[in-house]
Amino acid sequence: MGANFQSIGIPKDCERPARVRVVSVCGPEFEAKLREETMLIWGMLPEFAASNPASSGVLNGYEIPASLGVDRWVAMLAAYNDCRAACCIVDAGTAITVDVVAETGRHEGGYIVPGMSLQRRTLEESTSIRLSAAPSWSDVSLGVSTNFAVQNGIVSMVSDWITCESRGCGQLYLTGGDAYLLSQLLIARQIEHRVVPDLVLNGLAYALP
Repeated sequence: MGANFQSIGIPKDCERPARVRVVSVCGPEFEAKLREETMLIWGMLPEFAASNPASSGVLNGYEIPASLGVDRWVAMLAAYNDCRAACCIVDAGTAITVDVVAETGRHEGGYIVPGMSLQRRTLEESTSIRLSAAPSWSDVSLGVSTNFAVQNGIVSMVSDWITCESRGCGQLYLTGGDAYLLSQLLIARQIEHRVVPDLVLNGLAYALP
C-alpha cells in the first residue's frame, strides 16, 4: 500500500469472496482505494457497475448514458426485471430520486431532490429557523409550532409528490433509508407499492452477471 493509504474498512480476516462487485457513487479516489485494498487482502480486483446505454431489457434514457447515477441505473435494472412491466423507482435517502421505466423497458427520465433530513437541515442552515425537536416524519397535519410546521410540511410535500409522480407509472418500488417511513404514508393513502431495501444490490446481478 502507498504511504498515505487509508483503509476503507474491509476486515483483514474476511473470507475471500469469489467476486467483488461494486455499485459506487463515491468517485475515483474511493474506487482506487478499494482496488488497492482488495488486492492487498484477497489478491483480486473489484468489478464496478457502470451506467450503460442498455442492459437486461432496460434502455438508458439519458442523452449521455454514462452520466446517469449508477445506483439509479442498477435499481432500475432490478425493478424492471422483477416485474417486466412499467415501473416507478423511488430511492429515498440523502437525496430522493424518482425514475420511471416504460413497459418497453425505456427509461423515461427521473427527478433528484433533497431528502427529507437534508431539506430540514438546509432550512436551518439557510434561514433563522431553529428546530429543537427530532423529527418524527409521521404526520401531515397542519403544524401548530415551527418544528411541526417544518417536519409535517416536508412529509406532506414528499408524500404528495411521490403519489402524483407514481400515478399511472406501473409498479411502484421504494428503496433507501427512508423507504419504510414513506411506505407508511403511502399505505395510509392506499397507494400500492413494494419496499425492496436491497434493490440497488439486487441490480448487480443484471449489471455485472
